[in-house]
Amino acid sequence: MKLITYQAFSGLLKTQFVGDSFLETAALHRLPQSSGNVLGYRVAGKLHVTDYQTLTIGIEEILKASDEVRLLLQLDGLEGIESGALWQDWKFGREYHEKIAKVAIIGDKRWERWLARLSSPLYAVESRFF
Repeated sequence: MKLITYQAFSGLLKTQFVGDSFLETAALHRLPQSSGNVLGYRVAGKLHVTDYQTLTIGIEEILKASDEVRLLLQLDGLEGIESGALWQDWKFGREYHEKIAKVAIIGDKRWERWLARLSSPLYAVESRFF
């Protein structure tokens, strides 16, 4: 019974945070082109704690079948990060730095390019901004 309950709850979390989320404030939206060990997200709005949960679940799914993850972040109106999510951001960088082989960040603002350069050593082995 515990296993069935866990699987049902786990599926609900994956649907809630990875799939079409009912959270209107979510800043991360998984790109349908994500496949294999490549995980893509459109980032729009302000990053929240739940967005890092979304990202973590997506990466963990890929790491079940692959040794590394390649991440694509399309910045489309990024408005910043809420204070409560800063801790999640730091923890995410520490835990997944060696497992994220490459990060490609697409944006059109000068501050996004600066932020990508500043954070690249924390999140991936290799990082590029386009």
